Amino acid sequence: MKKVLTILLFLYVSLFFAVLINTVLGIFFYIPKLCSGLNPAQTLYDQGTAYADKGDYDKAIEDYTSAIEIINNNLYKALNDRGEAYTDKGDYDRAIEDYNAALKIKPDNFFTLNDRGYAYYKKGDYDQAIENFEAVLKIDPDNTEAREELRKIRALKSFRSK
Repeated sequence: MKKVLTILLFLYVSLFFAVLINTVLGIFFYIPKLCSGLNPAQTLYDQGTAYADKGDYDKAIEDYTSAIEIINNNLYKALNDRGEAYTDKGDYDRAIEDYNAALKIKPDNFFTLNDRGYAYYKKGDYDQAIENFEAVLKIDPDNTEAREELRKIRALKSFRSK
């Protein structure tokens, strides 16, 4: 009887640890899959790779293109926002570098042109500031902020030239 109880206890403990290990391993392998859904660009990239592996190149290209668009949009926003932080800090050269990089991704974005114009203005490069604010008004003729900055810079430039 004691031998049977020992065997049953051994089997019970073994089963317990097998379930525990299986659960831990399941969680360990499930979490990365769960987290991959948090990054849509990565998910699209993974889907594109799966389609390419199956030979469905049109769907692969479509998913890769969507992933690139998400990455570029996030990169654009990060560059623009970092440029704003540099501007607020007073580091206008670095701000302008970031705005230039952002404008390579979205060349006609009047928000970034406006921000770059302001950085040039704060740096004292009034000609470049005017050029940027004029570019904003070509894209968005009703932009009152750009119109007001232009008026202010032209008045300042006129005052300083006297």
